[in-house]
Amino acid sequence: MRKTKKAIALMLAFGLTMSMMTGCGSSDEQTTNNGGNTETTETTDGTEETSEDEACTLNVVTMMAGEDANTDNYNKVVEQFQKDHPNITIEDNSATADNDWKVQIEADFSMDNEPDVIQYFTDKSAENILKADKFVTLEEMQAENPEIAKNTSDVALEQTKSPVDGKNYAVPTTGYWEGLFCNKDLFDKYNLELPTDWDKLETAVKTFKENDIVPVALAMNDVPNYWIEFLMMTASTTDEFVQIPEKAPKSWVEGLSKIKDLYDLGAFSKDVATVDNEMAQNTFKDKKAAMILEGSWFLNGVPDTENTVVCAFPRWDGAKSEEGTAISGYSSGFYITKKAWEDPAKKKAALEFVLANTCDKQILTYWGGNGACSVPVPEGGDFNPLQVSGAKYAETIKNPVGPTDSRMTPEAFNGLKDNMVAIATGKMSAEKGINNMLKINSQK
Repeated sequence: MRKTKKAIALMLAFGLTMSMMTGCGSSDEQTTNNGGNTETTETTDGTEETSEDEACTLNVVTMMAGEDANTDNYNKVVEQFQKDHPNITIEDNSATADNDWKVQIEADFSMDNEPDVIQYFTDKSAENILKADKFVTLEEMQAENPEIAKNTSDVALEQTKSPVDGKNYAVPTTGYWEGLFCNKDLFDKYNLELPTDWDKLETAVKTFKENDIVPVALAMNDVPNYWIEFLMMTASTTDEFVQIPEKAPKSWVEGLSKIKDLYDLGAFSKDVATVDNEMAQNTFKDKKAAMILEGSWFLNGVPDTENTVVCAFPRWDGAKSEEGTAISGYSSGFYITKKAWEDPAKKKAALEFVLANTCDKQILTYWGGNGACSVPVPEGGDFNPLQVSGAKYAETIKNPVGPTDSRMTPEAFNGLKDNMVAIATGKMSAEKGINNMLKINSQK
């Protein structure tokens, strides 16, 4: 009964338990009476549950399509949902979230052709759709079904509030973060504390350099992005960091100047100015480097999951950022439209479908140890120690902020990236590099 416009993509690179791959409340057996409207379901705990679904077709759109890592996981949810609710037809129009897709979604909403359920953005990129006032609030969903977003973290809910009116309309699932990966076994070998502050970072750099271990893996001429972000962020208040100033703020200059301090201390490899990012990453993976600043997407490629941990970026004396500030965020979730809400059959079906995709088990499956998880992550089980470490780090992020390159034109930010080697080696001041970026950005 399923209609679909998308193909099954590759499965996730790692597996989780079968219980997680099964949708919440899904069943192993079911029978339908001759009337066609009553289904008797054997639930996962062995009890029988009878429910009545009025026949309807639910139009659904998500971003889990094509090569998205969760395409297969989402397909399993839809397939199980159809088995559990044979009177509900899922018309699935999920697609890759490219620019053409976004344009089409906005056009559909403007022409009253919006779907019943949609997984979509929650940040400023969703502003036009949110202004159309076609979604029910999360509060309305929970009034009908208290299980929805029951265990969702306050951080995830705060970050997915509408930029239009500050209300929650979407049920968030997963997010991303950036953090400092450390080979803890190397720290233990030399009796070093993890770099939880700047002094400990400098001590670690000196010790590793003395023992011919690269302290920090980095491809400065390729992907210095994370160091740019965290150095300027740590030196600034949140308001200072997220602004788009006309000239280089003192805090940005102070922060970015520390890349030269680290370079002079010997924090990076001798070929830091020429090595590419893949080689830098491999240096860390091969235990030839002790630390690397990376995003959550890096986590599942780390071979030693037992001895690798994720730490918050270290702060120095005088740093103006709040503790718990990091480049991180939740920026999408599941919405129900008013169009579906006004149809009793679709309303019930939409609530069930959203719950199937956002209950704890399914969110953990979508998360898979990669990024930020909007519900509590259990220790042990099917999650390796590195995945648990990443999840715990994500829980410490109380003040998530977006990266600078999300507020600058690509040309402007690339201008600063291209000057990072010069800044680190003292051939250009941090102030000049930042001002050059801001000048290019002002010409957009």
